[in-house]
Amino acid sequence: MNEQLILLPSLLNVVRKSGLTLAPEAATQTLRRIINKDITDEDLCKGVGEAFKQGWNLVKLYFMVGLPTETDDDIDAIARLAYKVSELKKEISGNFGQVNISIAPFVPKAHTPFQWHPMVTLQRIKEIRNRLFDRIRRKCIRIKFHNAERSILEGIFARGDRRLGKVIYQAWQDGCKFDAWEEHFHFQKWMEAFQKAGVDWAFYVHRQRGDDEVFPWDHISCGVVKPFLVQERQRSFHEEVTPDCRTDVCPECGSCARSQNFCAA
Repeated sequence: MNEQLILLPSLLNVVRKSGLTLAPEAATQTLRRIINKDITDEDLCKGVGEAFKQGWNLVKLYFMVGLPTETDDDIDAIARLAYKVSELKKEISGNFGQVNISIAPFVPKAHTPFQWHPMVTLQRIKEIRNRLFDRIRRKCIRIKFHNAERSILEGIFARGDRRLGKVIYQAWQDGCKFDAWEEHFHFQKWMEAFQKAGVDWAFYVHRQRGDDEVFPWDHISCGVVKPFLVQERQRSFHEEVTPDCRTDVCPECGSCARSQNFCAA
């Protein structure tokens, strides 16, 4: 998103003014630094303000909820930022700007610094959803939540092992097909499939993994070495941003020939 904000002024005059989409992903600078996104509210508002001056009326903001170390204040900050962005338009033209907020639960993935981290629970996602709808009452601000149950399933399979194969087969036998279509997705059938297969789904998604745990994907190389991910996790909790290696020093992640940890095999 840093690149988006840098390029924004030069692009505003040459692209069709439909909707401007930005992905701050978190509404507080502290939480953004934890996910290695070093931008400020001032950076964001400056870019959005310039867009409103050029005639844009709609801004779309994408956020994730359930991020590591997240608090209720981080959730409330989404509402505050949405109001602030909408009011920028009022300062320029006298009318509130339209803001569409898209929110998805954070899903920890393999081969990332947060692969040890538990995913937020379905109950907590519902609490966050209710909290935001309670705090955002302005008609020009709309909220769209990604399907929470589908996100939980994504979280299960994102860090699963071969035992989940029989769950998938059982769910298929029970009629779970075309699940990407909302009208064909049945979360309860998946829960029943886990039960029939004798697999505890919460084991894969809601527990904190140990530092020395051997993961089912450890034998697969994506280039980035595990010690680097451990280091990045520690840096994130200290709010230390890792610079972009394309323009800064090599962080020694192991994924390219610049790194001393590089393995071409």
